[in-house]
Amino acid sequence: TRLEFIDRLKRGLAGLPATAIAEIVADYETHFAEGVAAGRTEAEVAAALGEPARLARLDLEGRQLEGDRAKIGELLGMLDTFEQMFPIVEPKK
Repeated sequence: TRLEFIDRLKRGLAGLPATAIAEIVADYETHFAEGVAAGRTEAEVAAALGEPARLARLDLEGRQLEGDRAKIGELLGMLDTFEQMFPIVEPKK
């Protein structure tokens, strides 16, 4: 059912800020509302969405990748600054 799905999803998202969990849960609640409005049962909607623990894990992995990309961007920016401050001088031959 919807409640079981949402409960398992929340457990999988444990550790995220409450606001992030609330946003994710709201998205899935919308999927359930739209599915039921279209004539599907909660069980059908849940089956179509997939395993809540897997969905939570994918979300967490995506957030980790976003964080990693941000860190890489910061490091590249620092490297650019370093190169401007200390330009590489080729040795004379």
